[in-house]
Amino acid sequence: MAHGGTASESFSRPAQASLASAAVSNPAALALCGAVVLNDIEYDAYLANDRTLDDPLVVRTERSGRVRLRLINGASGTSFWIDLGAVGGEVIAADGNPVKPVKGSRFPLAQGQRLDILLDVPAGATLPVLAQREGERELTGIVLAAPGAAVAKLDKLARHKAPPIDLSLEEKLEAVTPLPLRKPNTKREISLAGTMAPFVWTINGHVWERRKDIRMQHGQRVIMELRNDSLMAHAMHLHGHCFQVIGLEDKPISGAVRDTVFEVLADGLLYQVMTETGFVDRPIFCLQEFIYGGPHSGPTAWSAERSMARHPNFDAGADPLLFTGEMMYPWMFSDIAALRPFARAAEILAATDDWPALYDPDRLAANEVPVAAAIYHDDMYVPSALQLRTVQATGNCRAWVTNEHEHDGIRVAGDEVLSRLMDMVAGRR
Repeated sequence: MAHGGTASESFSRPAQASLASAAVSNPAALALCGAVVLNDIEYDAYLANDRTLDDPLVVRTERSGRVRLRLINGASGTSFWIDLGAVGGEVIAADGNPVKPVKGSRFPLAQGQRLDILLDVPAGATLPVLAQREGERELTGIVLAAPGAAVAKLDKLARHKAPPIDLSLEEKLEAVTPLPLRKPNTKREISLAGTMAPFVWTINGHVWERRKDIRMQHGQRVIMELRNDSLMAHAMHLHGHCFQVIGLEDKPISGAVRDTVFEVLADGLLYQVMTETGFVDRPIFCLQEFIYGGPHSGPTAWSAERSMARHPNFDAGADPLLFTGEMMYPWMFSDIAALRPFARAAEILAATDDWPALYDPDRLAANEVPVAAAIYHDDMYVPSALQLRTVQATGNCRAWVTNEHEHDGIRVAGDEVLSRLMDMVAGRR
């Protein structure tokens, strides 16, 4: 499986139904699907043996129908879910090393990983072997066809987005010939970190240009403990050598002997991101765009999405990748589980065009009650010039302009901010 720079009957597979019964080793990953960036590059095409599903490779099987597939993820930036449909198969090797058979119909495959799968193609049947891009609907694959079987046209998009790939297969794999038991001589900890903006990734705190070698002696038995504290999962490859997986997420296992392992995000980080982006405890917050509707404004009509369309430098494929904040988009109400019950309400509000006035500018200008306002000069959400105009339009209002705090000043330094404002109102400042 790979990606490329160019990109009658029909066959599609209901991805969500099969995923619902999959044994997901990291539940937080499912909750995050659609809330984080899984794929930082958008490709024109996804290929299996250099072909898309517009013209897939069709492999005619022998009459016995037994096939050994070697699946290789040759993509540089995409992980896939391998889907065998109802027929299923057995994983018998990982990265070319035999493992005890693991039965299933969906298997995760990270960049650089290989799986050997044994399966039987029923007489007269066709079996699409599909690879679905994690976090998205795009499909690629090949078709196994019994002698004389007709091959139907394949959909290029699954019905639902796939979740992030996980360790559900890795935790089941067991080497046929594990490494001989030996007491380890040493242990090396490897910490992965990095950010999307700026696009910088490190191992043990060092970028590649300033890397520091991890030294060990010939013949030593070494435990290498990988921890991923970055905001992206990574496939880690040991060039020219194999290793045995002996633990996942602090759980000891007697795993596969292989050369490429998938490093998921740390559970603590996943939980933190999930709580910040899942809106489980504050779904109504996501309806905030509609507070800007007013007389003669017309419908808000997903204004953030419309603004994005006018600014191509904010496109998901733009370089550098630019972020937005506190903006809500239609896709969130289908992709984020906690918001789905509010999808219909959000559509109604987005189409509403008879908003009443929320405040009276003349009454605010005539205000006599003392008011103090904190103006965060570097606020990323509300331009300080707009805040100052609001102060000037409000009677008896004083402003404290500061760059000591950001938009969340009340939350992170509430005592300091409120004390300052109360002093201003009381005339002590």
